[in-house]
Amino acid sequence: MTHLEGLQHFRRARASGALHQGVWHHPDGGGCLLAVLSPMASHSGEVPATLMPDWLAQIIPPLFDGLPAATCLDWGEALITALSAFEGRTIPRRILHHWMLHGLLPVLKLSCELRHGYPEQVQRLMDLHRDALAARHHDHETWLFGLEGALQAAFTYGYDYASAYQQSYLRCLQYAQAQQFPDAEPMSREYGEENALANRKAFVQANAKVHAAMDAEWLAQGDPGQPSPGTLYGQLQAVTQGYLLTVGHTAEAQGMLYQRLADALLMSVQEAGRDYA
Repeated sequence: MTHLEGLQHFRRARASGALHQGVWHHPDGGGCLLAVLSPMASHSGEVPATLMPDWLAQIIPPLFDGLPAATCLDWGEALITALSAFEGRTIPRRILHHWMLHGLLPVLKLSCELRHGYPEQVQRLMDLHRDALAARHHDHETWLFGLEGALQAAFTYGYDYASAYQQSYLRCLQYAQAQQFPDAEPMSREYGEENALANRKAFVQANAKVHAAMDAEWLAQGDPGQPSPGTLYGQLQAVTQGYLLTVGHTAEAQGMLYQRLADALLMSVQEAGRDYA
């Protein structure tokens, strides 16, 4: 399916009410944006490379699902229209660099600032993406250093410490009370804190190191046709959850966040399309 054919397919699905958020294939037919464009695919990894690169296919579904219902269809149609500018050509990776610089990483930096964290680590990675947009290339080690610092912040804030603490605390309290241990309450608080801290440390270290190692070589090579390591979905989820845990996870905050990220992606595609034209 070409992008122009996909646009026609999208418009027919939209008119018939066959586009749905929160599912890939809907039981009654239709489904999410990518399911409509690529009906044979059951997840982003099965979307044909001729339609879009895998890194783009990873981030479209969560953005489409997170948008307010009132705007998701207009955004989807505008995105497919913008992608049609690349018909028959490789969609450039500069779109990703632009979106990271103007979309995802500013959200992570804001979370750092609100939590009095380390925004300079995020700024370092933003500068690398800015250099990539200007065709200034960096080697694997430079990307690795920039990624590790920013991803430490992303996965730290994306870990729901409060829920992890509460679950550990309650499990310990139930056991301690059943065994009639003295000081069950303070012991359970201490257990909950120690367990949540240890789990967060392991979660952050493992994810930041693995994601950085997988992405660094791919970004250093800069080949737009080279498949991505499949890490962007996890990073997007970590940044968005971290931001919502910071400001308060309300429907209004989520809608505004995903609108910001989705609009930034649309702007990145449109800008790259104008450069091609």
